[in-house]
Parts: sequence; C-alpha cells; structure tokens
Amino acid sequence: MIEHELIGKADVATFCHLSLSSINRLENLGLFPSRILLGKRKVMWFKNDLVNWLEAQKKPVQQIKKPVSKKIKKRASNNG
Repeated sequence: MIEHELIGKADVATFCHLSLSSINRLENLGLFPSRILLGKRKVMWFKNDLVNWLEAQKKPVQQIKKPVSKKIKKRASNNG
C-alpha cells in the first residue's frame, strides 16, 4: 500500500461505510481525520489516516441476551 495515497470524498464514504452527511458532521465535531484541500472544490484524505481512524473506532461487541418472552416461558411451563 502506498503510504501517501489520497482518496476523494465519495470514495471516503464508501471506504468508511458512512454517508457524506455523517462525514461532514464528524468533521465539524473534530472527530474525523482532516481533509486536504487541493482546490476550491476538491478535497482528499490520506487513506492511511482513514485506516488509522477506523482502527481506533473498533470496540468490542458485547453479546446481547434477549429476555425470554412471557409467551415462551408460559409455553415451556405448560409442556413440562
């Protein structure tokens, strides 16, 4: 991988699995890697910065145990 590879906004959205409005919101909050302005209307990001940002977003997934519904409890008690 080229360390200084640049990617555009549409590709950033696809790469990070975010909408363009989510990227804008995160940028405004200072929670997204800084963009590079290449012209009046052309912005790019370093791909390596995005990879590092995505790695930092990883959080362990906790298993969610669904409560057993009353119907299932009732059915189990009637069968046993």
